[in-house]
Parts: sequence; C-alpha cells; structure tokens
Amino acid sequence: RLGVMGRALLEGAAVATDRATIAAARRPPDERLSQLAALRASHRMIVVGLGVTIASGVLLLGGDVEALLVSSAFWVKMALLALLLANGVLLTRAEGGPAMLPRSAASSPPGGTAPVHVQASWGRLTVLSAVSLTLWFALLLASTFLVTSA
Repeated sequence: RLGVMGRALLEGAAVATDRATIAAARRPPDERLSQLAALRASHRMIVVGLGVTIASGVLLLGGDVEALLVSSAFWVKMALLALLLANGVLLTRAEGGPAMLPRSAASSPPGGTAPVHVQASWGRLTVLSAVSLTLWFALLLASTFLVTSA
C-alpha cells in the first residue's frame, strides 16, 4: 500500500505538472512565470513520492528477486525508470535556467511576444514535459505487464 501511495503522489504530481507546463507554453510570457514557480514547487512532492516508491520497490524486489531478475518486463521497467530519471534531470535544468526569465521588463511586455531565448527555453521545457508524460504512461504500462507476468 505504501508503494501505491508513493506512486499516486509521484505520478499524479508529475503528470499534472507536465500537462500544465505544456499548456503554459502557449500562454503569453507574463503568464508563464506563475507556471514556472509551480513547476519548481512541485519537485518537493515528486521527490518525496519517488523516495517512497523506490523504497517500496526495493522491498518488493527482495521478496521475489530470482523471478524478477530474469523477467524482461522488469528490465524494461527499469530502463524506462532510468530514462525518466534522466529526463527529470534535464527538465530540472531547463526550468531553472536564467533563459527562462526575460532579461528586462522591456524585453517582454505584458501579453507580448517573448524574446527568442525565452521562446527556445520554453520550447525545450515543453518537449521535455511531453517526453516525461510519455515515459510515465510507458512506465505504468510496463508495471502492468510486470504484475501480470509474475
């Protein structure tokens, strides 16, 4: 049950944040700043959920290590988890970069067009969020296969 709670917290927060980030990329630059703050704040919940999920996963692995280590579904799930973690690092770097903020108030008038460097940064963040969503759903599918194949 602890693992399910951790996964619900982790995946719920991550999916909601990814969707909101993709939607924010279509908004005017001044409206994006609130999403950027929400994105940064969501990482605490995501990290807590990830910690609980990994701890419960290690305990579950210990319960049936011989069967899981030879399961292709297990290794697909581990590969997806590694890709998701790597994407998370890239996402964190992309959201925290100075290019996410306008260089001056004059460079991004309210409701106006963002400078090229800000647009490129949001484009990168949008792609990484879309990759994150895809990996989360693939991980969920792999987890389902793992449970049904065990």
